[in-house]
Amino acid sequence: MKNKLRIGLMMDSLIIPSWVHHMFNSIQNSEFANIELIVLNDSIQPKKNKISKFANYNYFLFKFLTLFENFYFKSKSDPLKLENSTNLFKNIPTLTVKPIQSKFSDKFSENDISKIKNYDIDVLFRLGFRILRGDILKSSKYGVWSFHHGDDDTNRGGPAGFWEVLLNQPTTGTILQILSEDLDGGKVIYKSFSSTNKFSINRNRENFYWKSSSFLIRSLKELFDTGSEIFFKKVESINSLPNFYDSKMYSAPTNKQFFKLF
Repeated sequence: MKNKLRIGLMMDSLIIPSWVHHMFNSIQNSEFANIELIVLNDSIQPKKNKISKFANYNYFLFKFLTLFENFYFKSKSDPLKLENSTNLFKNIPTLTVKPIQSKFSDKFSENDISKIKNYDIDVLFRLGFRILRGDILKSSKYGVWSFHHGDDDTNRGGPAGFWEVLLNQPTTGTILQILSEDLDGGKVIYKSFSSTNKFSINRNRENFYWKSSSFLIRSLKELFDTGSEIFFKKVESINSLPNFYDSKMYSAPTNKQFFKLF
């Protein structure tokens, strides 16, 4: 009888979105994988000063649209509703780490990486932290997996599900990937598209978040059923063609960008 896959989760908090809670609950109830370790982020987020608060006025229109969406297009089954996962992860070892931070990325100390390796994790799944750099990317047998909610060929960055609506793109992509040092340029494991909701960012997000909640468990089951050799031959095949990204790195629009869009 095969041993179940050993899964580690990298998180900022035990308070997680509803779609993620559903995904992790599915793993815990599966016959092919167990969550064996929680790696919890203990870094302190920098406090906003007066200058950064002033700079946020440049995003007033984006924030206003968010408030408008939450009022008029409230999700019927909100995937981003926060849930406490304490009971779900009861009796699972938790390793609290304070990463070495640069401006945008997180790096782990040798001591923390050594502790993670002691748990013999097959797949680390990143839900929290920032851009990961260094040996943490090689600290589990099959790498660190993560979602990018967007088509990596045309849309890298964020906010998730926003630009597809504003730019009237017909589809919204989601990928599950193995992270590398190249931002949003890791090896794709699973890629899917859904029709973009042309009228609401919230409804668009509701659709693709709930849809993507099944991608991780499908991929873990395939890895378990077929074995690593066949699974990663398929991954190499998916990534056999060069992926040249020549578009901009998307981010929340400033007031000026927002005005131009409308």
